[in-house]
Amino acid sequence: MIFVTVGSQKFQFNRLIKMVDDFIENGKISDKEVIGQIGSCSYKPKNFTSKDFYEKSCMNALYDRADIVITHGGTGSIISALDRNNKVIVVPREAACGEHVDNHQFQISKLFEELDYCVEATDYESFSRGLDKVKEHEFNSFKSNNDIFFSNLINLINDESV
Repeated sequence: MIFVTVGSQKFQFNRLIKMVDDFIENGKISDKEVIGQIGSCSYKPKNFTSKDFYEKSCMNALYDRADIVITHGGTGSIISALDRNNKVIVVPREAACGEHVDNHQFQISKLFEELDYCVEATDYESFSRGLDKVKEHEFNSFKSNNDIFFSNLINLINDESV
């Protein structure tokens, strides 16, 4: 099962939901079950089941059932997937598309990818490559108490803030 989540931001993330919908329609995603949590998106998917928001217990159950999680670049969503050993594709929100106030999710997703925890996808082409990669690649195991990871993340954020 593939679980798609855009988190709980007040901003739309139509680009991600439409991309997943298009990939299903074109047969590039052939998984029998795709479920989405689409938040404030105005685009409603035609090819997979979705709901704006799920209760926390339901979200946890969806993460638990998923083989692959496709998520925005929010650390809470990414870590929720990695803690369950899901294969993860991160699509960072883009400020220029009205998806967030800045592009900090690009730095977050890039760091998670550099540490080989997930795949970062920023467009249709990299998303397609990411779908192929998550099916065959063995990612590093994530430990949420990884001091080095959090130190690197804090350093990256501080460097970007200057």
